[in-house]
Amino acid sequence: MKNIFRVFCFAMLLLSFSAAARQPAEVISSLDRSSRSELGVPLRALGFLAEATPGDYLLKAALVQKGTWPLIQALEKAGYVVTRSVGSGSEEYVEIIPTPAGCVIQDALHGR
Repeated sequence: MKNIFRVFCFAMLLLSFSAAARQPAEVISSLDRSSRSELGVPLRALGFLAEATPGDYLLKAALVQKGTWPLIQALEKAGYVVTRSVGSGSEEYVEIIPTPAGCVIQDALHGR
């Protein structure tokens, strides 16, 4: 797992050196491809993983409406989080709990 992070960090470093000559959309697209390739999840999903805290609940209907629910499902499928639902229907809330593998990525994202 540490090798994956080294490769990902190295890729981000390389991209940052070439970023000055590239458009932001190109840089983000390249980072997204690296995230999908190395970590198995879209770059946007890493934002949810970075902020995932046991005990925090998100309204599932809002996640579905905004189109971000698939990002959380991708994190769960990759083994970085588990979700726990509370309530039902329009009042269903979701707790996003990082797994040990997810905690490793969280630490890397937070520079720990």
